[in-house]
Amino acid sequence: MLMALLLAAPAWAQPSVDALRIYLGAPGSSVTLDTSAGAARVNGDATITGDVSATDAIVSTLLATGTNAIRVEAALPVFRLTETDASADNGQWNFFANNEQLTFSARGDAGGGTSWLTVDRTGTTPDVLTFDVADILPATNYMIDLGSLSRKYLTLHAAELWVETLVAHDTMATIGGRVLVGPTTTLTSDLASGATSIGVEHNQIASGDRIVLQSDGKLEWLAVTSAASGSGPYTYSVTRNLDGTGANDWYAGDAVFNTGTTGDGYIDLYSVNGLIPGSTAGPTIVGNVRTGTTYNQIDPRWAIGNLNGLYGYGADTYGAAFGAASGAWAKIDATNGVRLGHNTTTNVSIDASGNAAFGGSIVAGGVLRSSGASALGTGTGYWLDATSTPVFRVGNPSGNRITWDGTDLTLVSERLTIDADGIRLTPETGATFLSDLTRRTASTCPTARWASSRGSMGWAVISCSNRASRPTRARVRARPA
Repeated sequence: MLMALLLAAPAWAQPSVDALRIYLGAPGSSVTLDTSAGAARVNGDATITGDVSATDAIVSTLLATGTNAIRVEAALPVFRLTETDASADNGQWNFFANNEQLTFSARGDAGGGTSWLTVDRTGTTPDVLTFDVADILPATNYMIDLGSLSRKYLTLHAAELWVETLVAHDTMATIGGRVLVGPTTTLTSDLASGATSIGVEHNQIASGDRIVLQSDGKLEWLAVTSAASGSGPYTYSVTRNLDGTGANDWYAGDAVFNTGTTGDGYIDLYSVNGLIPGSTAGPTIVGNVRTGTTYNQIDPRWAIGNLNGLYGYGADTYGAAFGAASGAWAKIDATNGVRLGHNTTTNVSIDASGNAAFGGSIVAGGVLRSSGASALGTGTGYWLDATSTPVFRVGNPSGNRITWDGTDLTLVSERLTIDADGIRLTPETGATFLSDLTRRTASTCPTARWASSRGSMGWAVISCSNRASRPTRARVRARPA
């Protein structure tokens, strides 16, 4: 049954109609509701099988009726908002669902454009929200938080992190794996395993450089064989798989780290191992230099932390090392103390007790002294001064000592003195050393001439305390008999 209603009264004066179905227009044609004279309202559920073109008043009224105000049911349902103000920026905004996806797209005047927001649900998997826009910005600077300390996101995957403050005060942060400090850029397009050229964001790579990519358990070294082409992105020809583990597939946004060529360097901070796998163990900070063009011709010039795998260490040992492992170096660790050496030879070592060992000569241009000696004639110990006229002293300046003052050599012990005046002996009481001396003249002790029964050498007694013919204490000097 078809019932047509022809009403001349204004919309707000029309009576209500209670009917199961009301058909407006010819079957299959579109329906236009003109609300220029007032608002149209639909209470309850309404099923519309054709197109409805409505003014803003109808749409606002329908949306105000409740959460189920508008419902579109179809195999491929679409809800579309279209600007009609005839300005140059007219566009369409479409919400549509298809194959477990809800998509919001924006289209320009010509009907072109791409979808930029998609909510994807496949079966029972969690929803995935996809954005296809250049930027997602907060409405006001420094006002929006992403997550909180009690509501954290599980994982953030990003090709580049650019922040002004990485960690705020009183907040702990951990970074696992490795941090490389050196020239870095990112891929601007996917790099298939068979490709022989790469596109990157920055123009800081030169022909001859050795670059490396590492992500998701993969690692590959490449040689750059051309200068850059293009004005951004920049394209370089490359030789793949220098490390022999096979070329890999890489993706736009993956980091490209440039180790340069011979003589260039970088810093490697790692928790488990360094950039050359299997050769080191962390945690360590290493300053490396490239020593050749083979991908792994990289040597440390300083290292702090676990030195295992560096500078000849073969076990976990914490300390610091500097220099070239095959040249001159310095090492400090709690087990071996302080060592200086060259290649495999340790030339100087100082252990934890302060004991020092030298494998070569010691050349001093100043003063070499013990802690107790403060001058040539002051303080017990040793003093060696090579600043002008070499002088030295070992011992107590007022006791037993040996001294060279630049002119005379002096040796003083308890019973023997050798100095510029000669040799002086002071035997202990009862000693038989002077018992071989016999008086050759009848003079008194200081002026008598003495002779030794062991030879023809004569002796002059400078002073003595004597008995009848032999001195008990004497200062003597040798002279021809």
